[in-house]
Amino acid sequence: MIAEICPLLIDLFRVEAAHVFVREKNRQDVYTFTGQTGDVKTVLGPQTLPGYIANEGKMIHISDFNKSDQIEAYRDFPVSGGGDSRFGLPVRQILAMPIF
Repeated sequence: MIAEICPLLIDLFRVEAAHVFVREKNRQDVYTFTGQTGDVKTVLGPQTLPGYIANEGKMIHISDFNKSDQIEAYRDFPVSGGGDSRFGLPVRQILAMPIF
């Protein structure tokens, strides 16, 4: 059911990919549902996007990875410019937020 949300998010936001991270209560990892690949388990560390969002409770919105001022706005999250690809695709934008 959750994986079915990804295609809807892709259409809604007109993006190439969407990830839904689901955290089980009292766990330090999340499952990633992408709709494009199989489910992936990710540790909730401060160096990961889902870890940062879950632990800090903050939203990240970077509309252009080529603009250093947008990346510098998130100094406490280790993002790098130039199309960071650690999420499986070259990243040009990020919109991520916790949903409680």
